[in-house]
Amino acid sequence: MGNMKHWKLILVRHGDTGEDFRHRYIGSLDIPLSIKGREQVLALRKMFGNDLPELRLCSPLGRCLETAEILLAGTPGGFKIDADLREIDFGKWENMTFNNILASSPGDVARWSSFDSHFSFPEGEAIRAFQARLRHFVEHLENSHVDSALVITHGGVIRFLICQLLKLDPWQYILFEVKAASATVINIYEGRGVLAGLNLTGEANPGILSPKFI
Repeated sequence: MGNMKHWKLILVRHGDTGEDFRHRYIGSLDIPLSIKGREQVLALRKMFGNDLPELRLCSPLGRCLETAEILLAGTPGGFKIDADLREIDFGKWENMTFNNILASSPGDVARWSSFDSHFSFPEGEAIRAFQARLRHFVEHLENSHVDSALVITHGGVIRFLICQLLKLDPWQYILFEVKAASATVINIYEGRGVLAGLNLTGEANPGILSPKFI
């Protein structure tokens, strides 16, 4: 992609992880897909037709690996794991609800809500470190010699990548809701992204990401 003026990034969020984890902050916690999540990913395969981008990258966390294995089953070439694609580490806040977090750490929540660039989740990852590894990931993509890439990752990662590629302020990640087992499509023209699709699913968009459409 390095010298190309136009390339395409397809970002897939992993499938549902079940009611036990709904409305909780799940970052580094390694959890599997639910039965519903696996069904969602099977439906998502309908979007791709018979061909997939040559470059396929995946977060190392289990819910994404399961998603990749289902999505790419029977497809030659498989996928590569990229550690930069893991979700942010919420530290002590892992598996907690927002109300629980607010009750226990109101000061930290205020810093987080103001998008303090120096904020780190208690015993977890700093926002700056999270953004730095995503910038590193984008630089890696820009230096690849393909015209499209499929990335299987997490909601928080996708939201920040949207902001980075569309040249938005990082705090604007809150403006995007990324649903489980959905695809986000970004077309990049000379370094600037255009959001071409958000929350695309197989049921509503069969074949939309096959070569005849992209």
